[in-house]
Amino acid sequence: MENLKIWKSVLLLNLYVFGTLAKGNSSIVMQDTNPTAYAQNTISTTTDAFTEYRSEYFDLNSSVTLNCSNKTWASIIFITWTIDIDGKRCRMAHSDNDSKHDTCNDGKILRNNTNGETYLYIPRFTKRDEGRYQCETVYHGGSSKVVINVSAKVPQQISTRLDPDHREAVCSATGVKSDVSISWRTSWNANVTSSSVHNPDGSYTMEIRLKLPDHVHGTTLQCIVTHPSWTENYTQTLQLPDPLRDRTFESWHWIIISLALVCFLMGILFGLYILRKHLSKIRNCCKFSLSAPPPQTTVKPQDAEEVEPYASYVQRINSIYNSSADLFNV
Repeated sequence: MENLKIWKSVLLLNLYVFGTLAKGNSSIVMQDTNPTAYAQNTISTTTDAFTEYRSEYFDLNSSVTLNCSNKTWASIIFITWTIDIDGKRCRMAHSDNDSKHDTCNDGKILRNNTNGETYLYIPRFTKRDEGRYQCETVYHGGSSKVVINVSAKVPQQISTRLDPDHREAVCSATGVKSDVSISWRTSWNANVTSSSVHNPDGSYTMEIRLKLPDHVHGTTLQCIVTHPSWTENYTQTLQLPDPLRDRTFESWHWIIISLALVCFLMGILFGLYILRKHLSKIRNCCKFSLSAPPPQTTVKPQDAEEVEPYASYVQRINSIYNSSADLFNV
């Protein structure tokens, strides 16, 4: 029954608006086109006299407050939020008789501040809360309508590096939205190339490459990243070596040394492998050489006189001596 009252009020509001337009009454137009209604958000724009469009960005996991109108609850008849997220629509409404209607049921709450102004409160903002929020307020003497595109702030995943092989300075931003802008600040006419990759989670990885002239070395480069949700630009610096070309040659020098060392170690391992594979053959060959019989040698015969014992020699001398003595005695 309460929902029926709300929708009847909406219907009566539409009839009232079209009726006043037909009569040429411009009081509602003046109310909705009040420039102070847009002074709080510099991103807001208007496409007609009754609807205000704006975009707002918030940090993930933070509490969010969405303001619809500066009218206090004492003058509001009812307020309705229509929320479109990922192709799904839900509504939240509140009337002056304290009746509430909520088909979202995801933790969002309609609240009033200390001044009596109503707002939509999101306790913990996540990527699932990004979408289109349309607020319609009916108050005594008029109405207002606001459409807010709500998005999460771009995470600050920005990095710089040097690509010495191509003499390029590289700046990249990961997990960002498609409307992020990346640029290099240089003192010469920059030659840059940019690329963008769409990630599975819906974010983008953007990269910009700056071609470095031959005379550039020992200087500091600045990569500037901007986004509509940021209140200030983010700057990432890159210090170029001095000189850049010598550092490039030095890197090649270490690469050559590393390759030579790897080849040397591989040669040693290969030699050990061959030695182990043929070790049994080497052992058998050595064993055969050691077990071979020694060559036969002939002993030269000696004269009997040379090998005659000393005693025989003395006996023979004595016999000769005795014979000589006998001869003299005769």
